[in-house]
Order: sequence, then C-alpha cells, then structure tokens
Amino acid sequence: MFLKFFNKKVNFILPNLFNNFYINKFFIELKNSNPKYFYDDYILSQIYGTIPYSIWGLNNTRKYAPLRHIKQIFDFYYQNKLSINLLFENNFLKKEHLYDTYSNAVLKTAHKKGNYITLVSEILEDYIKKNYPKFKIIKIVNKNGLGRKNIFVESRLNNQIINLKVKHKSDTYLMLNPLCMGDCPLYDFHREYISKEQLYYNENGLFLCPLENDLSFYSSFKNPDFISLHKLRKLNNKGFNNFIINNAIINRSISKSYTNIDLIESYIYYLIKPEYHDWIRKNLTQQHFNKVRREVNAKI
Repeated sequence: MFLKFFNKKVNFILPNLFNNFYINKFFIELKNSNPKYFYDDYILSQIYGTIPYSIWGLNNTRKYAPLRHIKQIFDFYYQNKLSINLLFENNFLKKEHLYDTYSNAVLKTAHKKGNYITLVSEILEDYIKKNYPKFKIIKIVNKNGLGRKNIFVESRLNNQIINLKVKHKSDTYLMLNPLCMGDCPLYDFHREYISKEQLYYNENGLFLCPLENDLSFYSSFKNPDFISLHKLRKLNNKGFNNFIINNAIINRSISKSYTNIDLIESYIYYLIKPEYHDWIRKNLTQQHFNKVRREVNAKI
C-alpha cells in the first residue's frame, strides 16, 4: 500500500471542528469500526477549526455556536482520544480585543493539557500563554519564522518547503490542499479585509474575491502549492509528518451541499484506500441526502 513506505507515521489534522460535525463523526467512527478502510501509516490526532462568532479568527461573525453545543462537540472528540486545535488567524488584534467575552468562554471550556491554539498574532500569543498555559501554541509563520518550533507554515511556501531551511521539521505543520494561489495579487488584501471585518462584525459585508471560479476540492490540484499523496510521501521522507486538510472550501463556497461533497472528497483522497472510495461516497452522500430531506420536511 502506498503510505506503507513512509519513514514515520503521518499525522493528519482534520478541519471543521464545528461546521459539518457529522462528517467528522462519520469518519472517526468509521476508523474505529473499520480501520482496514484507511491507509495504514497515519495517525488522526487533532481536529482544528475556527470558533463561530469569535473576533479572533477569520470565520463569519454572523454564525453563533452556543457553549453547550461546543461542549458536546468537544466531549465527542475527547471520547475518541482526539485533541482540540482552535484556529485564530486574525493579525489585527489590539489589547482591547483580548477580553472578548465569548472567545474567552470557549477557551475556558477547552483549557486542558493536550489541546492546541494555532494563531498568528503575537499579542494574542502572549495573552494565551499567560492566562491559558495548558494550551500548546502553534504559530503561523512565513519564511522569517522557519527556525521556530511548533509552526504552521503559510501554504504559499508549500512549493518551496523542501528546499527551505526548516529547523524543526517534526514539529512543523503544512496545509495539504490550499485554494488560494500563493502569488495571488489579492492574497494579503483578502486576509486583511476579512480580519478587519471580524473586528467590526461585518459592517462592510463579506469579501467576494473577483478571481475565484471553481472552488471544488479537485480544483486545488491546479495550485502549485497543492500537496498530492506522492508529494506528501516525499515530504514525510524529508522529516515532515504533520499535515492539515484545508477547510477554506467550506467557508468560501456558496452551496452547502456542494461544500459537503468537497469536504468528503478531500477526506477520501487523503485518508481512504482507493478500493473503498465509492463505498464511502455512497454512504456519506446518502446520509447527507437524508439530513437535508429532514430539514426540508421540518420547514413544510
């Protein structure tokens, strides 16, 4: 089997801590009941994602998740021996933003040894280290931060990463399937726009990228920063073993059923042996159809 020849086990971090929880639940329970469907040399250790309604992230502040639901989701992951990785990508935070009530309430809920925070803001990093010391910090970095330990490298460096001097490869996290091209002229502006929108609760509306066309999972194959299974093997043989499946498809697409299909396809591509691909598609598609049908019937 392809992944059998890795030097070290591959550590996959799944997205959508909150959104589309039932898809994560399906794959986690499937791994427990039928491990033969999955590639042999991989570990599923973390679930990462933004906190709906938190101004520290880059998600949509119009969405809101009650704390009781968040606790229930956390409990499911804990029961399956998975760690929580909260993603905070907003780099425009000031000291007054650190006391956001909702964000702190979620951190208190998840504050336990073995959980992670992935962030970019130095102000937020210092605040969390002081007030929530049980979290392990993963810092989002560009070329200037490759000497640090526990880093999440910007995906626009994926195409160069083998030739760059990364000091702690076993503690470095890489995103597998980015959609944004690293050389996109709107790359930095896009992130700045969304960051500021989070802080002002969407006063100006959502960012609609004029360069976006096809947002499907398989469109990410065209991105030079995409990490295929073949390239993943090469990176692992060079010492990299932490890989994050991208959740940007979920956040940026328009059709809900469309995004679910793309999330499923990304999991199938990276996690499932080829001979079981169609079986997974059939069962998850049927589950989603039944879920949508129940929601529609409830409104009639």
